[in-house]
Amino acid sequence: MLKRALWAALLVAAGAYAQEVAVQGPDLLAGKADARLAALGREAAASDKVVVVNAPKYWQSQVAAKIRAGGKAEIRFNDSFFENVLVRVEDKSAAREEPKAAAESRPEPRSEPRPAAKPAARPAPVTQDPGPIAAPAPAPAVAETPAPEPAPAAQPAAAAPLPTLPPAPAPAPAAAPKSVAPAAPVAAALPAPGADVAAIRRGFEQNLNEGKPAKGELQETELLVGDTVFVNGPVRAVVRRGALHNDLFWLGGSADMERVQYRPIGGDRYELTDRITANTPVEHRSSAGSQRLAAAIPAANSPVRAELEKRYNDGRSIGDSVGKAGLRNGDLVYTGQGAAVVVRRDGSLRLRYWLEGQIDLGQPALKKLGGNAYQVVGSRVE
Repeated sequence: MLKRALWAALLVAAGAYAQEVAVQGPDLLAGKADARLAALGREAAASDKVVVVNAPKYWQSQVAAKIRAGGKAEIRFNDSFFENVLVRVEDKSAAREEPKAAAESRPEPRSEPRPAAKPAARPAPVTQDPGPIAAPAPAPAVAETPAPEPAPAAQPAAAAPLPTLPPAPAPAPAAAPKSVAPAAPVAAALPAPGADVAAIRRGFEQNLNEGKPAKGELQETELLVGDTVFVNGPVRAVVRRGALHNDLFWLGGSADMERVQYRPIGGDRYELTDRITANTPVEHRSSAGSQRLAAAIPAANSPVRAELEKRYNDGRSIGDSVGKAGLRNGDLVYTGQGAAVVVRRDGSLRLRYWLEGQIDLGQPALKKLGGNAYQVVGSRVE
């Protein structure tokens, strides 16, 4: 009888998820997900449900506007620093607390409860995020305009967000001799005809630093793993995440954005995956033979573990792990900083595991979905 009760509760909990949509960053910025997000908003408004969104802080107002294009639904946000968006429609009771029986019946141990919901009285829908990074949405000044429509045409073009401003990406100095390779990218980037450097910098400060000036200038060898580099013509901005707030710097000197240490994350943005020193060999992504990840289970209470569990397991603990030999066709792999979460569908259940061991993300058995997401498309992962 106890098992029957547990499975009945699990089926009720599973029915609370009406629909779930995963949107990669490039698709969001290109508007390819507008129809799906509007459909979720329409569904939630018609059925008096809540839309739960996992997204970076600087995309939340943009996602809210797309959802409300279909209907005035209630929206609740979870912050994430990965450049993709996970949206689902839930019953309001399910959004507040998942049934205890369903939580206990999951395959992996989850001793941590779902984070407490906001007060029962329905709050005003979230349209702005007070986080340190303002949303670099395609439409100007969406987060500062009270109306749900894009900002008026009088907004100065110089302050337009990053996705609408790329006049000339910095070319890779492929033909330059090795002796002058460090200086080649700068020589190619600086003479951008008609580029208003001051206006581009003001746009970066407005969209990435709440209008405040940057803290200073960094050289390529001063970048840290996890820094995000935004490129617009001759201007390169660096966002460094801190414990309490983010810092904005300008990237000066020579910088070759085609090096393997810069991982493209869409929209002329790059994440530094490894330190670059004066002795680091120059290797470009186009010539890289593999993209290896040494995946390990993050330490308890580490920021990486907390973020991945919040992003891909609703904040609950992931207790099981799997090696690359245990991956199955259809598994989804989401990478982080030296870690990866495997999401597997098993009937009506969705199971989560930590990935352990060395894996080549560029092999044919893994299909890159965009951002940090991969799907297993072969029966054998090397």
